[in-house]
Amino acid sequence: MAPMSAYTGSMTAPVKTRVREEDYLATMTDEKPSLEFVNGEVFQKPVVKRSHLIVADEVLAALRDYRRRAGGVSGPEATVNFSWDADRRYRVPDVAYWAADRPLAQENGILLPPTVAVEIRSEGQSIDDLRDMCREYRSRGVDVCWLIDPEARIAEVFDATRDGETVPSDGALEAEALPGFKLELPGLWHSLANS
Repeated sequence: MAPMSAYTGSMTAPVKTRVREEDYLATMTDEKPSLEFVNGEVFQKPVVKRSHLIVADEVLAALRDYRRRAGGVSGPEATVNFSWDADRRYRVPDVAYWAADRPLAQENGILLPPTVAVEIRSEGQSIDDLRDMCREYRSRGVDVCWLIDPEARIAEVFDATRDGETVPSDGALEAEALPGFKLELPGLWHSLANS
């Protein structure tokens, strides 16, 4: 099965020109800021700022509450294998959630694509690049991707029926893959304004 999208861009310049996949997996997956691997090139994710931290914390808190009711696993900045055959990719979504019935990892412990991936725009990141990243996640097995821009107070949804649809500012992040989950955007924006 070939991927529908083949996003090869990066949010920043490569940290190293060429790195073997084995070396990346052995030595680079715990680096901060996080490093991503695409076909031998390693890219550094942006340094996280205040608004990014607040949004990630709010999303994680909502997913933690949901996880207590429905099971599964959630967390920030986990290295995920999004590879297809010879196209080798390890991405680090800002937040991810794996439903209880979804395989979490390969035998070697490397994480598999999550049910939900969240990308939070940081200063200097292109919104179009992040949209392409969400499309890549979707094409490689993620059920839903939420793209949140803290500065613009915008959230977009990428799933089976929506490709970057903007959620109204008084709406909520919900997903068919997470029955009963709801993250109200007014509360999220309020947290940003008051933290």
